[in-house]
Amino acid sequence: TRSRIISGHVAPHQVVAGIDTSMVLWGTVNAGDLVTWAQDCADATAWVAPPEGVDAMTTFRLTSSGTFRLCYRESGHSDSVAQEGILASVVPAITVPLETCSLQLVSSGKPFGDSCLQPVQSLESCAEQAINLPDIPDDVARPTLQAAEDRPYGCWWQPSNGISPGKLFFNSLPQSGGLVDCSSSRLCVCCNTRRPTTTATTTTTVTATVTYATACLPKFVTSGAPFGASCLRPMESRHACALLAPTLPHVPDHVSSARLQSADDRPYGCWWQPSNHHLYFNKLAASDGERGCSTAFACICCEDDVTATATTTATTETTKWTPTATATLTMTTATATETLTTTSTGTSTVTTVTHTTSTATLTQTSLTSTTTVSTTLTKTSTSVTRTVSITSTRTTTATTTATLTMTRSSRSTTTATIATWMATTTVTRTTNTTTATPTITTSRSSTTTATATATTTA
Repeated sequence: TRSRIISGHVAPHQVVAGIDTSMVLWGTVNAGDLVTWAQDCADATAWVAPPEGVDAMTTFRLTSSGTFRLCYRESGHSDSVAQEGILASVVPAITVPLETCSLQLVSSGKPFGDSCLQPVQSLESCAEQAINLPDIPDDVARPTLQAAEDRPYGCWWQPSNGISPGKLFFNSLPQSGGLVDCSSSRLCVCCNTRRPTTTATTTTTVTATVTYATACLPKFVTSGAPFGASCLRPMESRHACALLAPTLPHVPDHVSSARLQSADDRPYGCWWQPSNHHLYFNKLAASDGERGCSTAFACICCEDDVTATATTTATTETTKWTPTATATLTMTTATATETLTTTSTGTSTVTTVTHTTSTATLTQTSLTSTTTVSTTLTKTSTSVTRTVSITSTRTTTATTTATLTMTRSSRSTTTATIATWMATTTVTRTTNTTTATPTITTSRSSTTTATATATTTA
């Protein structure tokens, strides 16, 4: 494979991790050629088949931040060659994925600015996501592709002026003199929903249980129907269909896109046709709701949700004190909050995994309080002596034990990213107050000895 098949590229102002981004590759692409972005082309994966022809546009999704090289593999070859001088700098995403974002039409500011945190950066996303906006008709024509320095970058909407109908555009050209502002006549399609903080808080005195939905773990279904018992979670995104289907052994690795269709005689969602080796995403559910999965039309669905139990183990503190003499004695253990934050994020290969769950146990001994009073009276001819001895003992013992266990199982070998989850537990220790005040009053001369002892374990 040659190292200068692609001599240059038109990349956007900013490439964002996890966001589909359309780029124009300068050069001639032949049938069967493959490209991808990698930091080291020797380890390149996730190959994409670019459109044939000269200076064509290709859409990529780079999943992590950093600097990447454009890797090329000519048809009939098995090597992977970095194209000279073709680099892409990828920054982390600050918004949720476009597929889950409530997009907005923005009339001021620049793309990537405060009013438009994340513009729509691919022609496909512009066509599929913009029609969900209430101000854009469902029957709007496919976006008009343009490369104009005097128009906003990315996907933008030109409202109707009363004479001409509204029109949707996708501008692929990053402006050399700086990004052009959005305006009321050129409304940018943007996502402004920031990624949430990665902390989910549950407060309890012993055990916290968190239920979460994992990322989609794809599986093949050849019977039943979407949303039925065999396919409770059909894929509802074309992007997820194209991204996850090739991880299944039935779908070749080189499949990189799903054909969009609206047919009521095919299964809803993502499905694979073995006879022609085509991957489809059907937006239209059957009118009678009975169009099912089969060996000819194999549905690709997500595994069911997984439930995890997060349990925290509280520490045990022991405080002892022994006052002597007549006094009021108070032991206070302050209220405290303990937080367990567990983050599990990454890529895992799951075949069949089972973790057993052990329950939390709470053992508390009873409270014992003993008071002994002894009185001695001595009388002589001239005086009366009375001696009183008081001993007070109080013991409290509490032990709390809990165990953190996660249960997860999967029926097929799949590589996927497990969602991030956290749990926070607040443990409040009670305040124990012990008062021992021996008091003796007599009208005669006497000698009094008083001892008070209290021991508290909590």
